[in-house]
Amino acid sequence: MKSRKIRHTSTGLFSDQASPTVIALGSDTVVSLQDLIREAPRVLDFLPKEALTSLLASSSSLRQLVHGHATAVTVVDVPQPSTDQTLSTVKLLVQGNWSRLRKLTLRFSHKETSYWHAVKATLTAECISQLIKGVWPALESVDLSWNLLEAPAVAELVKAEWPSLTTLNLTGTMIHIVAVQHLVTASKSTLQNLRSLDLSSNSLGRAALEALAGNKWTQLSCFSFRNNLSWLDPHTVGYLSKANFTALETLDLAGTSLTVAAVAQLVSAEWPLLRHLRLAKTSLNADTIAQLMKGDWHQLRSLDVSSNDLDAAALQALYQGNWHLLESFDIRHTFSSVDKCRELANLKTRLNQMRSLYLTSCDLSVEAVTALFQGNWTSLQHLYLGSNKVTPVAMGQLLQTKALPLLELLYMPGNGHPKNTVMNLIAGHFPLLKVLDMTGNCLSAPTLRILNEGQWPFFCRFKHHY
Repeated sequence: MKSRKIRHTSTGLFSDQASPTVIALGSDTVVSLQDLIREAPRVLDFLPKEALTSLLASSSSLRQLVHGHATAVTVVDVPQPSTDQTLSTVKLLVQGNWSRLRKLTLRFSHKETSYWHAVKATLTAECISQLIKGVWPALESVDLSWNLLEAPAVAELVKAEWPSLTTLNLTGTMIHIVAVQHLVTASKSTLQNLRSLDLSSNSLGRAALEALAGNKWTQLSCFSFRNNLSWLDPHTVGYLSKANFTALETLDLAGTSLTVAAVAQLVSAEWPLLRHLRLAKTSLNADTIAQLMKGDWHQLRSLDVSSNDLDAAALQALYQGNWHLLESFDIRHTFSSVDKCRELANLKTRLNQMRSLYLTSCDLSVEAVTALFQGNWTSLQHLYLGSNKVTPVAMGQLLQTKALPLLELLYMPGNGHPKNTVMNLIAGHFPLLKVLDMTGNCLSAPTLRILNEGQWPFFCRFKHHY
């Protein structure tokens, strides 16, 4: 039986308190609704948030039934959240019998404003002490990102007894070294099964990485430390490279400048299971790329070097790497020249497993497109071309290529010339196309009708709004 994910900002989903509207339901109606939810729980997906809140606040039996089916609860973007409000919401949440709950997200602050500490909600130690009272044996993921989380609150958090917990997201919570030390201590007991830890956007430094590296995270497979420091010095990276992350599969250091010496420390690490490396906006150049290529990356599946000013020499250095199993390559916001596309095409000759290519905001010219598809991307399934100032001629050449026989997802929002793009898309050869995203393009009714002429038997999703 499929379960319902609940997204809300009202306590009416938890109890009959603070409901904006109460619906009067007869006993027969309640029983009928209960039967409907048991047989088809996804029917709740079609209800607006306000209607769902009012409905559940009108019947405790209905509310308990939905609680029993829910696998994810999300509390987000509460207007001007106060400490009392967050505390009362958490208390009501804990009272529910969420027997199947697997994912819990409490993001009272809006991340765009809270990043600059404008309207950041505070999760106090008292609030967290209430939260950990929740008896949720199936809980796997807790997301507390973009709230203010002080050290005493983290000290309470690590006392939680959630045996299935594997994912903890503390992005933008402004935690510091004392809070990290609580996490390290707890990893020996409560969080010993943690597989994913996200500490991004917290201004953590060398001391935090040293503390983390000093502990055995034997099951940690995903670690994100993005946007913490303006740059990582070799000593700091040295702590990371010596960390006992024997099960590490994903490492995210985006948003932090890396020097040649720092990259040298990075490639010295022994992470035999590493599959995904994210180095977006890390000031990579030909020298740092050349140093990166000295590592053994034969097992890597995805590489993100987007938002770096990569010249042809840097791409040529990438060409020297051992990327035979690479499936996803992200070079958004990096280049537009013909020479760089030619180097990328040369790189493709060694990427026989490539499945996803990100070329967002690369401003491809006709010559660049010609050079790019000299690589013959026959295994490509996902192509991202958003926000490219591509001329109609270049777009026609790109979309009418027959070099993408396995393409399933085409992402191209905000590229302009929508009618020309659609006509070229129809003329192209994409027999397996399933998803098309043209968000931000002003498509007229006649242009949308042209789309119906596409020969895409597996097509199932179209995104478009302006």
